[in-house]
Amino acid sequence: MRILRVSSKVRLCLISVLAWLLLGMGAAWAGDAERDQWILPAASDQRVVHIPRSTGGDKSITFLVEPFAPVVSPADGVLIYKGPLSESETALVVSHGVGTYSVITSPFEWELSHFVPAPGFGLSQGQFLVNARGGASVRIPVTWRLFRGVDDRLQSVRDLDQFVVSAEGRQLGFHNRAEALDRIFSGKEINTKQLMNLGAVQFDFGGDISKQDEFAVTLDKKEIALVDQILEAFLMPAGAYEIAVTSGRFFKSTKTNTVFVMATGTSKQWIQRARNGDIMAVMSDFIPGSVDAPVQAANVDAAQKQDESNSQSANAEQARLAEDERVKERERLANEAQTKEAERLAQEAQAKERERLAQEAKAREVERLAEIAKAKEQERLAQETTAKEQQRIVQEAQARERERVLQVARVKEQERLSQEAKVRDAERLAEIAKAKEQARLAQETRDKETERLALVTKEQERRAQQERISNELLQAARQRDEELVKLRQQLAKLEDEKVGKDQKTIYATRRALVIGNDTYRQVTKLVNAREDARAIAESLQQVGYQVTLKLDLTEKDMKAALRTFKGQVEGGDEVLVFFAGHGVQLGAANYLLPVDIAGESEEQIKDESIQLQRVLDDMSEKKAKFTLAMIDACRDNPFKTVNRNISGRGLAPTTAATGQMVIFSAGAGQQALDKLGPADKSRNGLFTRIFLKEMQKPGLSIDKVVRNVRNEVVGMARSVGHEQVPAIYDQVVGEFYFRR
Repeated sequence: MRILRVSSKVRLCLISVLAWLLLGMGAAWAGDAERDQWILPAASDQRVVHIPRSTGGDKSITFLVEPFAPVVSPADGVLIYKGPLSESETALVVSHGVGTYSVITSPFEWELSHFVPAPGFGLSQGQFLVNARGGASVRIPVTWRLFRGVDDRLQSVRDLDQFVVSAEGRQLGFHNRAEALDRIFSGKEINTKQLMNLGAVQFDFGGDISKQDEFAVTLDKKEIALVDQILEAFLMPAGAYEIAVTSGRFFKSTKTNTVFVMATGTSKQWIQRARNGDIMAVMSDFIPGSVDAPVQAANVDAAQKQDESNSQSANAEQARLAEDERVKERERLANEAQTKEAERLAQEAQAKERERLAQEAKAREVERLAEIAKAKEQERLAQETTAKEQQRIVQEAQARERERVLQVARVKEQERLSQEAKVRDAERLAEIAKAKEQARLAQETRDKETERLALVTKEQERRAQQERISNELLQAARQRDEELVKLRQQLAKLEDEKVGKDQKTIYATRRALVIGNDTYRQVTKLVNAREDARAIAESLQQVGYQVTLKLDLTEKDMKAALRTFKGQVEGGDEVLVFFAGHGVQLGAANYLLPVDIAGESEEQIKDESIQLQRVLDDMSEKKAKFTLAMIDACRDNPFKTVNRNISGRGLAPTTAATGQMVIFSAGAGQQALDKLGPADKSRNGLFTRIFLKEMQKPGLSIDKVVRNVRNEVVGMARSVGHEQVPAIYDQVVGEFYFRR
């Protein structure tokens, strides 16, 4: 406790000394009339100025301005130069008429306009000079340096470019512009920060603080935006300020601290996170800079050059005055030395106190970091334990879920196998009944054939008896009969030729299976499928097809209809299969969906729907002479949440066997239109209505019909901004017609 009391006293003493120095310097300079003659050469009334991060030890002031910000004159004077200073700097030089020169530089060229004054132009304080130039978003550094000339040769400079080539310039010893500029820079540089009583403040941040904390810092209740925490510092009037971190994203702190801003160096402030999570500002360090005596105005008098021919009394008076000046100069230097010694002692005291405070802060920081590390380790262990427990619970839940899913899958598989067994048993019984019926019909046929053969035998015996009698009666007329036979042969030949010319074309047997599914129970219902099926069935009957029309078939009914139709087809038949409804693509295969499809999984869809290739294979197996499959099922996928392997729209390309033609109402990945728009009143889809019209045209082969349909569908779909191209897969040999 005693050490803490001593530390507090020392800290209070240090603060008092710093405040006394600061107030004393301000009081010493308050009466300096020259300070009131200067402003920063930037058109800004901000109390806080952004500067590059530095220690504040240099005498010039470098401040950051926005692109195209105006640069102004820091005091009354004359613009004597505007142009490049080196390969990397562009400069403005202003003479202030008291032996002082402002040099304002930038790494970029100035942005000029018709308002820019020319060299030789008289200036007033704050008058516009040029605009700074730079990138679109990067702020531009501008540096102001102030020099006092080493002699009086530049006092009368008004236009440097003209002056250095004039007789007056040569008389004063200047032969070029560079020599005159070098003369300016060889003068004494005045500490502009000390002149303007401005000090620098920069911030350092703890390693656990990031931009994501989004905090704000205020000095003397004025918020400072930390645009770039690493590269920037701030320039502000010397004095004492209250600093606080006022707000942030996850905290709100009201702790304040006192910061002393001095024109003799840079105050460094440390921003760090407290144990409770708040972010606050604490005193960190002070870096002293160079200190100059207050700038004094230079009085120049042309009468200083005295005529050597003056009298002895005038020379003696001049010597006395010179001695007085030397005494005053010695007194001034003694005062300056005394002041510098006081400042040195104060700085040593400050350095010792800063070292002690730094050691205490370092010890506290080590202790704090150890506690933080311990707390973080405990938190990490707790988090690991929690994570492991959560992982175990999740794994157990996943295992139970997998077991439940497997159990459900086994139950469904057993139900499916049982259903398949029932279906196979029903099919087997149907096959047995069919075999028995076929056997009965065969037996009846054999019995009838036996009776017919017996009658034929009797008829043959009767005819043989009659022939014998006829032979005996007509033996004498044999020659006449032979001639009669020849005549009959000739007549038969003529009749055969006539029949060959007049005989009509005999069509093969035509069979058609037409299915239209609209009222789906668990997926999207359709509107035109049944109407399309009815219209196709009616048109096929008109051109001689034996049509089987089925509407809204379940899985069982759809499979039964296909089996029955397969049983009816015979070798050499012309077959047409039309399906309107929902269809999906699974992998490379296409499936036609019954109205009771559930679609809970990919495997269920395969089991409960009809594969298109199976229908084509059945017709190939029955050796149909010609097979046309028309599939109007190219619509959006009705199972969008089941499996990603199901195509989103349209059907996949298929393979047709020899003698088969397959036509889809739309190509792969396309959607078949049911309507051409709200004004379309047709009861049939676009593909079906065009096919009905084309198949009634006589003399067109089927391949001509389907290609005419494709062309017209494409044109009408594009008329409403839709792409629909019916896909045709043709392996037909020969020509087939709906109407001759």
